[in-house]
Amino acid sequence: MVPEAVRRLRVQCVSPGRCGVAIHARGALQGTVGRGPLDYLTRWRVELASRRLRQGSDTVAVIARAVGYGSESALSTAFKRVTGISPRDYRGGLRAHGAD
Repeated sequence: MVPEAVRRLRVQCVSPGRCGVAIHARGALQGTVGRGPLDYLTRWRVELASRRLRQGSDTVAVIARAVGYGSESALSTAFKRVTGISPRDYRGGLRAHGAD
């Protein structure tokens, strides 16, 4: 479930890949979920990606686009920063342990 403060955020993009969140919204989100907007969004996308890695057979590139990243590389970088392993290693570890 997405907190109300997140639903009210308005992301403004000045150019492709250059987006920001209004400063007043940052404080509201920080107080509601304990994270800044970009950290919250990154972790949320990684959680969505990890679910798709566990439950489906889509490629990492398809999953990246489905959760809001422009490329497989962008998802892989964020995923590794949050979880400590790459999406491919995550999926491979699930298969090695018999959890498809």
